Amino acid sequence: MGWIRVVACVLVWLSLTGRSGAETPVQSIIAFPVDVLQQSRTPMMLIDPESGRILAANPAAIHFYGYSGEQLARMSIDQINSLDPAEVAAERQRALKEKRNYFIFPHRLANGDIRTMQVNSWPVQLNNGGKALFSVLIDVTGQPLARDQLLTYTGKLESMVEARNSELLQTQVRYTRMLMAALAVTLVVMLWLLVNVRRRRHVEKELTRQTILLGGLLDSIPDLVFFKDPQGVYLGCNLAFTHFVGRDRDRIVGRTDADMFGAELAAMFRSYDERMMRAGIPRSNEEEVRYPDGRQVLLDTLKAPLHDASGKLVGLLGISRDITARKQAEARIESLAFFDSLTQLPNRIQLNQRLPEVIQQLSVTGHHGALLFIDLDYFKTINDVFGHATGDELLQIMAGRLRRHARERDILARLGGDEFVLVMTQLSSDEAIARADADQRIAELQRHMAMPVSLHAREVKLGCSVGAVLFGDTWKVHADLLKCADMAMYQAKDAGRGTCSWYEPALRERIEHRFTVGEELRHALSKDEFVLYLQPQVDGNGQICSFEALVRWQHPQRGLILPGEFIPVAEENGLIAELGDWVLNHTCLLMAQHPRLHCSVNVSVRQFLHPEFLDRIDSLLRDHEIGASRLTLEVTESLLIADFEQVALKMQSLQQLGVRLSIDDFGTGYSSLVYLKRLPIDELKIDRDFVRDLPGDTSDASLVVLILAMARHLNLSVVAEGVENAEQAEFLRQHGCHYYQGYFYGRPQPIDSWLEVMDHARGVRPAAI
Repeated sequence: MGWIRVVACVLVWLSLTGRSGAETPVQSIIAFPVDVLQQSRTPMMLIDPESGRILAANPAAIHFYGYSGEQLARMSIDQINSLDPAEVAAERQRALKEKRNYFIFPHRLANGDIRTMQVNSWPVQLNNGGKALFSVLIDVTGQPLARDQLLTYTGKLESMVEARNSELLQTQVRYTRMLMAALAVTLVVMLWLLVNVRRRRHVEKELTRQTILLGGLLDSIPDLVFFKDPQGVYLGCNLAFTHFVGRDRDRIVGRTDADMFGAELAAMFRSYDERMMRAGIPRSNEEEVRYPDGRQVLLDTLKAPLHDASGKLVGLLGISRDITARKQAEARIESLAFFDSLTQLPNRIQLNQRLPEVIQQLSVTGHHGALLFIDLDYFKTINDVFGHATGDELLQIMAGRLRRHARERDILARLGGDEFVLVMTQLSSDEAIARADADQRIAELQRHMAMPVSLHAREVKLGCSVGAVLFGDTWKVHADLLKCADMAMYQAKDAGRGTCSWYEPALRERIEHRFTVGEELRHALSKDEFVLYLQPQVDGNGQICSFEALVRWQHPQRGLILPGEFIPVAEENGLIAELGDWVLNHTCLLMAQHPRLHCSVNVSVRQFLHPEFLDRIDSLLRDHEIGASRLTLEVTESLLIADFEQVALKMQSLQQLGVRLSIDDFGTGYSSLVYLKRLPIDELKIDRDFVRDLPGDTSDASLVVLILAMARHLNLSVVAEGVENAEQAEFLRQHGCHYYQGYFYGRPQPIDSWLEVMDHARGVRPAAI
């Protein structure tokens, strides 16, 4: 039984290793030659009591079982034991009942052999605090043992194991106490060091955070921020300043303005720095500088001194803001406030500011001034025809002409739309001479303004109407000047346009009356105060062929008002299209009630160019169920200067509906043979101005003959307006006129009067009505 000798070495072996060589070593407690255990021929193992895992095995065990050390380290004792778990448990119960510390188990070797093994086990505690079973394995196959002898050896082994366990436990307690004490001291020292390190790191981290925050804040500012020492050497700057200079920070810090800017600019910067440092307080100034890319800017720079804790000057802080855009915006705002954005002329606000100054100056010098209210003739028509873009272009051209005519001390302003004001400030102190001088200048101005303007390869002749008022030291309120000149301008418009009218006190009543008419006209449309009149158009035999529908205003207080009084007002106030639609609608209604009736209706330019005009005509014809050929639309020649393609398309569409088209007041406007040839025109109406002096006026006679000949070649019908006597009618008949209209054949009358005539007579004798 050589294994018993080995038991004495086991404790030392346990103190050296907790597992085989591949596992974590346990520090040795008792000095003992390890080679004794290693050279023992008795198999020994260290087993985990809970899992049965083999924690360690000596070379004898490795050799006996035929497994390598690595294989045994991955195995449990149950894998070697060939008994099932129930039999193992029964054997353990028997050992417990018999109070023995060994077991008899059949173990399977690596080669498959079964050997009867006596397993002697003792609980031990390892240095790492873990628990294990130290087992000595004895092959008792075919070797019966005496029970007493076995018990004796077993007792001895148990005593030795218990003594070793007690010694190991005491040693472990001592080392644990020493270790805890050392650990406590180390922990205190580490905590002290940790607190100090953390405090220092916190301070450093906070300083770094504040530095980053300050740097990020400065770099996010679009203004230029920089720091200098008292000698002008740069100590730092933000990102915007680097862009301004065109250098990186490392090429700015440590340098002066002279290193980065021209000598003149550097000297200016340095003078501002020294002035601020001498004053000892922040100072601001505007600096004109040029960027590296050549862009000229204006900087608003604030510079403030920097002092240390003792109050010593250590440098300066500079903040520069680019105010170029702000200054430009201020200039634009001033321009918008006091100048017209389209023509760049002074506007009404500036005019109202400067007029009192002129009046005050005249009261000192005793001279006279003249205020001209200038309105462009036919501008609204051209603006409607060609569009606002062309209208703006035309306004700029006319403003340029006015600007070239104005003298140095005159005031030229645009009030809005097509209205301008020219104030002459250098007229004579003698009223008659002053007015004569003003008249001469006004005539020159109107000749200049009446020169043709080329628009889209067409020449347009505008001209202007002028209302003038002469003033001196007796005028105290400038608003009265504008009002009086405006009144005079309307009188010039009424006089036929292209004229000048001087203000007279009686004008105020006429202008106020015109304003009242405009206000009442709006109410008249809503209250349906208009009535339809008819004037006949007859053929060469005097028979009525058609009627022209005319409108009259049945005023509730003033009675019947003729078109000459309210039509111009309707055109000015933008009511002409609404009024024209009223006439169209009532004319169609009348024709629906009288199927034999043919009518002509005047259509304004604004009404014809309305996007829904074509649909409106189509709707009226369908709603009233009348033949389109019974309706003739009369348009003036001013329509022909509109967008020709648009006008032509709309006329063709009207022709397709069956509506007849007539050019009214032919010969007074812009017609050309090219337009007449290309447009689907059915009829020309010779203006009454050419008929009035027939046949005595040879010029009018020649022109009328020419129009009739042209119409004949173009296969157009002709209606002569304003026929008032037999001589006129005969002249027109001899030269081939088709139809006649005028007082010679009948005045405009209410509908019922003409319907009665039509019922009782087939024709109309001249001057019969």
